[in-house]
Amino acid sequence: MGVILFGPVGLLLTGPNPSARQIRYVTLWATGSAVITYGIYAGHLDATLARPISYALFPLMMIVAYKGGYRAATGAIAAIAVVAITCTAQGKGPFAHEMLRPNILALHANLLMLALTGLTLAIARHQQRDAEATTHRTLLKLARANRLDALATLAAGIAHEINQPLTSSNAYGRAACRLLPDDAGSEPIQQAIDGMIRSNERAAAIVRQFRAYLRETPDRFQMIDGVAAIKEAISLIDPDLSRQNIERVLSLPDDPVPIHGNAVGIQQIVINLIQNAADAVEAAHPHHGGRIDVRAQRSDATHHLRICVNDNGQGLPDGQPDRLFEPLECQRPGGSGLGLAICRSIVELHGGSITAQKRPTGGAEFIVELPLAET
Repeated sequence: MGVILFGPVGLLLTGPNPSARQIRYVTLWATGSAVITYGIYAGHLDATLARPISYALFPLMMIVAYKGGYRAATGAIAAIAVVAITCTAQGKGPFAHEMLRPNILALHANLLMLALTGLTLAIARHQQRDAEATTHRTLLKLARANRLDALATLAAGIAHEINQPLTSSNAYGRAACRLLPDDAGSEPIQQAIDGMIRSNERAAAIVRQFRAYLRETPDRFQMIDGVAAIKEAISLIDPDLSRQNIERVLSLPDDPVPIHGNAVGIQQIVINLIQNAADAVEAAHPHHGGRIDVRAQRSDATHHLRICVNDNGQGLPDGQPDRLFEPLECQRPGGSGLGLAICRSIVELHGGSITAQKRPTGGAEFIVELPLAET
C-alpha cells in the first residue's frame, strides 16, 4: 500500500525538477482533495452516510487525473491517503466504527481502488496528450516538407530561367573585353568587367548548389583549400560590411588546410553566417560599434577545420539553438528561414557539424567543423 500510495510521489521527487507553476498547480489540487477528504473522514457525518459518501472521492480523483495530469493525481492520492489514514487511526470516519482489522482492510481496499483509478486515468490522459502532440509535430513536419518540395521546384525553375541570361551576360562581358583597346586607360574597365563575369559565374554556381542541397545530393567534391575558400567568401562580403560600418576581424591559418568538398558550398556557409551576423549587429548597433570576428583553426587532434563566426549583436532567441537550423524557422523580420537550413545541409554533406550558442559577453557564436582531407 505504501508503494502504491506514496511511491509515485517519490518517483516525481527524484525525476526532473518541475516548474514553479507546476508546483503551485499540484499543491492546489492536493490541498483541495485533502480538505474534501477531511470533510468526509473527520467524523461529522452520520455513520450510515459516511461510507457511501466516501465513494464521492472517486469522481473527484477522476477530475483531478483528467484536468491536473499525473503530477496532480499523484499529489492528490498522497494527500487523501494521509488524511484518511490519520482520521481512521483516531477512530473517525466511515471505516472507524467496527473492529480494527476489518476497518484497516476496508480502508486499504478503498484507497487501493482510488489510487489505481487515479493513476490509470492520469497515465491514459498523459499518453493521449503525448499522442496529440506527436501528431501535431508530424503534421507540421509534413507541411514543411511540402513547402520544401515547392521550393525545390521553384529553384529548378529559377535555375532554368536565369541560366541563359547569366550565360549571355558573361558572353557580352567577354566580348566587351576583346573590344577594349589595349592600353593603360582601359584597365579599370577591364577589371570591372572581370568582376561582373566572376559574380555571374558565382550566382550560377549558387543556384546549382541550392538545387543540389534541396535534393540532398552532393555536388562534385574535390580537394580544395579551406582557407582559400574562406578568404574568397570574405572578399565578396567585405564591401557590404564596409557600407554598414561593421568592423570585421579575421584570423586564419597561414598554411593551406586541405578539405575534400566543394569550394562554392564552403563560401556559401561563410557568407550566410556573416550576413546573419551583420543583420544582428546592425539591429543592435545601427550606426557604429558593430563587430564580427571570423576565425579558423586547424585541429590535428580532432582532424577538423574549425570555423567560428562571432558577433556582438542581439544574440540568440531563448529556447533550443538547434531549432535555428530547421527549414523555414526564421527568427528575424524579413528572413526566409532557409539560410541556416542550407548551411546545415552543406555542412552535413561535407561530413561536418554546425552549432550555435550565446556568447557570455553578448551576441552569438556559430561554430562549423569540417573534416580534413585524408593525405
